[in-house]
Amino acid sequence: GKKHQEAVRVKIKQISTPPNTKKFKKHNLVIKCKLCDVTCISQKKYNDHCSHRSHQALIQAYVKIGRVVPEPEIIHDQQDNIQEKIAVIQESGTPAVGREFMSAKTVKDCDDNVVDVYFCSLCKVNCSSEVQVERHVRSKKHYLIYVKVTQPEVDIQVNAAEH
Repeated sequence: GKKHQEAVRVKIKQISTPPNTKKFKKHNLVIKCKLCDVTCISQKKYNDHCSHRSHQALIQAYVKIGRVVPEPEIIHDQQDNIQEKIAVIQESGTPAVGREFMSAKTVKDCDDNVVDVYFCSLCKVNCSSEVQVERHVRSKKHYLIYVKVTQPEVDIQVNAAEH
């Protein structure tokens, strides 16, 4: 009935409210929504995620069937984790080529934090972290375009969908 629907609405509102993250430094804040398995790199992005229709639908589904909605995980110091991820990528054995086509620029993100963004002028690809740069310079697409540009005598076809 109406009482039950109101109770469900109240419960959804409580669950949907983003966690209090004021005690963490903004530039280190990373929040993982365990419900959707989504990682957000700022409070604003997490708030946006929480207000998204698919997140709300999952919450409603969990509440209706009586399941406990998992709490988000707040990760506040990512620097060690980033270095570990880069080390794993570097140990993969895939060669990194074309770093000279990568450029870095410091900008402010949506929360006014100063962050580095990276751009590959070869592939016209933006990377938002050092981990993405490592993955990109070791990717098949980047390698094929690199070979095509630096060794034009080699006949390599790059799919238009990839480039």
